[in-house]
Parts: sequence; C-alpha cells; structure tokens
Amino acid sequence: MAFQGDGEDGRNWDIYVKLIGEPNALRLTTDALPDTNPCWSPDGGRIAFERRGADGTYAILTMSPLSGAEQKLAALPALLSGISWSPDGKWLAVARGRPSAPDKDDAAGIYLVPASGGDPVRMTSPRPPLRDLLPKFSPDGRSLAFVRSMGTIGTDFASELFIQPLARDGAVTGEPRQVTHGGMLMAGLAWHPDGRSVVYAGQPAFMLCYLYRVSVGGDAQPERIELAGPSAYAPSASPGINRLAFSRGNTDWDVWRLQPGGIAVPVIRSSFLDAGPQLSPDGRRLAFASNRNGESNEIWTANADGTAPTQLTYGPGRNQGSATWSPDGRWIAFDSQESDGTMDIYVVESSGGRPRRITSGPSNDVHPTWSRDGQWIYCRSDRTGRGEIWRVPSSGGEGEQVTSTGAESAFESTDGKTLFYVRTTGELFAMPVGGGPERRLIDFVARGESTGIAIVPAGIYYWSRTGPDGLTPLLFFDLSSRRSTELTRVTGRGPGLTASPDRKSVLFVRSVDSGSDLILIEHFR
Repeated sequence: MAFQGDGEDGRNWDIYVKLIGEPNALRLTTDALPDTNPCWSPDGGRIAFERRGADGTYAILTMSPLSGAEQKLAALPALLSGISWSPDGKWLAVARGRPSAPDKDDAAGIYLVPASGGDPVRMTSPRPPLRDLLPKFSPDGRSLAFVRSMGTIGTDFASELFIQPLARDGAVTGEPRQVTHGGMLMAGLAWHPDGRSVVYAGQPAFMLCYLYRVSVGGDAQPERIELAGPSAYAPSASPGINRLAFSRGNTDWDVWRLQPGGIAVPVIRSSFLDAGPQLSPDGRRLAFASNRNGESNEIWTANADGTAPTQLTYGPGRNQGSATWSPDGRWIAFDSQESDGTMDIYVVESSGGRPRRITSGPSNDVHPTWSRDGQWIYCRSDRTGRGEIWRVPSSGGEGEQVTSTGAESAFESTDGKTLFYVRTTGELFAMPVGGGPERRLIDFVARGESTGIAIVPAGIYYWSRTGPDGLTPLLFFDLSSRRSTELTRVTGRGPGLTASPDRKSVLFVRSVDSGSDLILIEHFR
C-alpha cells in the first residue's frame, strides 16, 4: 500500500509504502516540499504523486518504489485532489483547479497527462464556479468517475458523482452522466473491482464522513457502508482483489473554558464535533453546533457549565451552525445549508420550535449576528459576487449592503453605536453603525467564521495568527488603550469564541488531533 504521511513530527508530507501485514512503513520521498496523493501504475512498477512548489504550482511526478528515482511529467498552476492511472498505463488523470480569478479562469477541469511525458489533454470543462476533482479510471478503462463540486462560499458541500464514458483510446465520448443527487461534500472515491459500482466518501454534515456505494447506472440510491463507520474517507479498492482500504480521521473538537488566572478545562465534550459556542446575554445558557446525532450538524443548547445538552434544531438543512443569541435571549439565529448547497439565515426560539427563514435566493448568506436593538441581523453574503456584510430585518424582508471592500463577519458594540467587521484580508475595522469613516483597529484576526471574535463592553477577544509551533494566541484588545494583551496560546484552535460580559469566562473550541489511521476491509463485496 502507498500512502501519504506527515511523519512522526508532523512537519512534512511524504510518500510511504507498506506491505500489508508488516508493522513498518518505508519512506520513499524526502523532499522539503509536500508530496501527496500517491497512485500506483497498473503493473506496480511506479508510483505517481503530486508535489506542491514554493510558488504554489504543482508538479506531477512518478518514481520507482524500489530505487526512488523521480521523473517529472508535468507542472500545473493549481491542482485539486486525486490522481488516477489508466489501466493501459498510458495516461494519468489529474484535476486542475482555478488559482486566481475563479469566476474568469476557464482552464479548470480533468486533464490527462501522458505517462511518457508531454502536454496534458483536457477532458472536462466545468463552467465557473463549478470544479471537477477526484478522477478515477474504471477497471476496464472505458469510464472515468469524478466529482463535480460547486466552488462558491458555503457550497463546497454541494458535490455530485459523475461518470464520463471513454472510447478505447481514452477519448471522451458523449456527456458525463450524474449518478448521485445528494449534494454532499465528497472526500475520495474508488471503483469497485467489478466496475459496476463506485465507493465514495460523503459528508452528510460538516466533519461527519461515511463511505457509500452507488451503482454507476444511477438506477438506485447510494447505500452507506456501515462497517466503515464514521470519519471514513479516501477509499481505495484493490483491482481484482476484494479489499477496500480507507483512512479514518481521529480529530475531536470540544468546547473549553478559560478563566482569568486559571487553566483551560473542557465544558462540552463528545466523540463528535462540538463547536461555535455562544453564551446567552444573561450568561446562563450556551448555544453550540454539534453533529453528535451522527447524521447532521445541528444547533444545541446547554447550561453554561455544559450540563443538560439539548438538541434545538432538526434541520431544515443538513448543516446548521453559527448560532447567535438575540439581545433578549428569546431567539437564536443560525445559518443552514439548503438542499442545493446554498446557505441561508434562519431564526428559532431558544426554547424550541419551528425555524423561520430570514434570507432566500441564489446567494449564500452566513455568519449571522444581531444588532443590539434586535431589529437587524448582520450576515456575510455573496449576492454582489463577493463576500460583503449585509443586514436584514430580523422579522424578514429586503436587506441592505453595509460594506463594499470585502468582509467576513460583523459585530455591533455593546452600546450599539459601532460596527466591528473583519475584512477578507484579516484586518479588524470599526465604523459608526449609521455609516461614516472606518478605522483599522487590529492588523490581523483569524477569519472565516462568525464566532472568531467576542465583543464585551471593555474590548474584543480575538484569535491571531497560528505560529510555526502550532500554537494560536488568544488576545484581548482594550478599546480604551487600543492595545492587545495575550491571554494564552492553544493548539488545535477550532471555530468558536465567546465571552461573558464580566470577562470572568471565555469559551473557545479546541481540537485534539491524533492523526488518522489506515483501515483495510478484507473480503469486500
């Protein structure tokens, strides 16, 4: 078996091989650049893999598992996951992404790289922002399976499996055929050795991945492979042998509490994801997101000490997250992924009930936060073509654009006079709620999540850049002195940050990552 591993120190990805049944693995590559996605040639004589250059470009290389001698076949500006070697050994299928200007680059798609060297040949042409990735040749070489994924904010989870018919010489014949309709993010696929079905890793919810099998005819619903269990991804089937290998992740995200002068202790724990904590205005309750039901990501509530966790939402989508309380504590706003992969804002009573939709349309609206008077909900929306802060009435209705320079998330000050927002560059800015000049407060705030900062009357808690030692600083920005003070550093920072108004308690998310395991199913049918 060939696989990628980051070594005992976790510093660099390299290619390894391991005999099944033997305890030790042999490291094949030693380059300081990351080597990933190994793929065997049909005769087992060579291994193909990707190497990401310091300039962000990718090289396709092959090497002998015996001598380690490398041969460079091609270089592409951007690659997505997956390499597949054609059964006749003549071609390598790879997925090219869009390195920049994703709405204008029309060169993305699946390409064939000649195994003997030469220019890549394009096979698929997804229209922006669609992306094609994870190509896999069928055992007879007459079909190519691949994943087509939406490439906009929030819709990376909307992916489908397609089958592209091929001629005997590998040329494309006809249009690709869609065989799944579940809209799940896919994290790997493999053909069954009989060529009549495909095994793929699908995420029904954020950070919750299972293996599924679907007929290539598309005439039946996918079946979940229960034996593999949760956290299974990157399946690989052995041609002609009933063996299925896959990876199983061992990352666990939990909610932790830090008190002044103390050490962080876990508050919300499970063997599944628990993230995005938000304290209620009175500090007595806690809302968070979790997939602990094993099927979907939902909003849960609990006492502030983590006791009595209760599931609050049951949809409407497969992923609910970014929970925030209304100022009176009666309502909780959250974002939800629709069946077509787009994201919208909903509100639900904090005591339970049916969610009420606030935003709609083809845009993606995420990361809700409330105005201090409870009349508005701020969110990040891409309805103008890029992410900006909008605000919509909490009762529903037309929204208003707030920013025009690109922003990730926004929060009102506790007195309702100032709007803080994080730009896509990571800078934290402030401006009057009613409009006016903006000013930069902090050079860098960890972005990409609605709960990356926490506002209290005296200042702002925020995460800064993760250092080379893997530790992320948690800081407090004092609004009076405009100076930041480091409070602690943690490993495995996850999405979520909240603080009590009296500053006696700060809650954040931390992951315990013990790597991943390679699992083998014998006698796979």
